[in-house]
Amino acid sequence: MNGLRVDFAGMDGKAREIYPVTEQQNTLLPAPKSEAAKQATTFGGISLGCAIGGVLIPVIGLVLSIAAVVFGVKGFKAGRGGNDQAGFLMSIFGMIIAGGTILFWVTSFVLLSTIATGVGMAARSTGAW
Repeated sequence: MNGLRVDFAGMDGKAREIYPVTEQQNTLLPAPKSEAAKQATTFGGISLGCAIGGVLIPVIGLVLSIAAVVFGVKGFKAGRGGNDQAGFLMSIFGMIIAGGTILFWVTSFVLLSTIATGVGMAARSTGAW
């Protein structure tokens, strides 16, 4: 195997896996994702999907947003400190979008409750009810 170009994935300065580089590519092959990176990507994708669904679906949006935060935290923890940052970033974006959606729903509920209370008190004081 003289002259064969190879790349390796390593940890702690030791080669763990060796990959051949093909002549057509003439570039190094990317190392496969670690288990933590796969989990971070999965959780980050679920978080981002639930967050977008939370924005688009009115009634179920609050539940989807809470699920987005839960999966976002899991993806954040799994992807922290790894080489592949895609899942880590998707988790962060999912949590930001979900946090905004939750804030919107809570603010809307508080404002509607306040308005309803004010209307009820005004109707009582005027004797309309």
